[in-house]
Amino acid sequence: MDQSWVSDDEHRVVELIIQSWLTDYASRQKATSMSGADFEAELAEAKDTIPTIEGFTLVTCVAAQVRASYRKTDQKQVNVILQFPEGYPEEPVVSQLTSKTLAEKLLSGMVKMCDEEARSLVGQRQILPVMRFVRNFIISNPLCVCSEEIAAIKRDLIKENDKLKLKQDTSQYQIYTPHNNIEVAESNFPDLLKKFFVGQAVELARRCVQPPPKPKPKAPPFKPRPSLLEVCQFLVQDCVKRYPGENCPVCRERVMLRDPEFCPDCGKQIFHDKWKVSPELAEARWAAKQARQRELAEVADFLS
Repeated sequence: MDQSWVSDDEHRVVELIIQSWLTDYASRQKATSMSGADFEAELAEAKDTIPTIEGFTLVTCVAAQVRASYRKTDQKQVNVILQFPEGYPEEPVVSQLTSKTLAEKLLSGMVKMCDEEARSLVGQRQILPVMRFVRNFIISNPLCVCSEEIAAIKRDLIKENDKLKLKQDTSQYQIYTPHNNIEVAESNFPDLLKKFFVGQAVELARRCVQPPPKPKPKAPPFKPRPSLLEVCQFLVQDCVKRYPGENCPVCRERVMLRDPEFCPDCGKQIFHDKWKVSPELAEARWAAKQARQRELAEVADFLS
């Protein structure tokens, strides 16, 4: 083909374009080679480090994916799967979490947080930070194991005037429930009812995790089940919201008064026995008051 019509200036422009493309291609190839070397180094670091992190067991550590399982307790176990897009680490690692014990909704939320963590580390190594993030989240949120029950309690039991308070550091959710122990932190019910509430709640929690002493012959094998929702249903529906509205079966009058009661003699409010002092303390206070009055009387006699 005759190319005599192409000028020398055009030849020089084409040569510059080709040279620029070759330089850029070589630069990209070099960067890819360096990135590959860095990635292999990160995989080697992850392979050596993940088994040393408490609770982690390394399953797979190859270029296709890194997979590890984390176990805090039998109920707090999660599998962490990391996959790498073509542009990694300039693109965030792709996280996937699976678990036989934790709720899917919780896992979905954790995946979103892992993605945010990875995006904050674009251009850097991301494998170990994401693994540590998952571990720290489970350690810092001990109530994550009962996230579904907590959601059900908020949805079905807690009404407009009720209050909730989650304390992750002490595993408190209105009722103190570490390892199925039940403790009423505060109550203005009479002691008799309070003891009944706590005793029955403890028994319900025990039935959820311990087999019956004498199971029925044809009963299916016992399987432990979550106890938080069942205990809260009893305390909220069958106790706290039931007894204040109960009527006496004999006189049909309401057992608990709506308004505070006042003494018909002095007119002062009668406080609940929650605030009453012990007989010993009351006697000591009375004796001190009497002694003070005697001292004042003696001084008055002396001055007169």
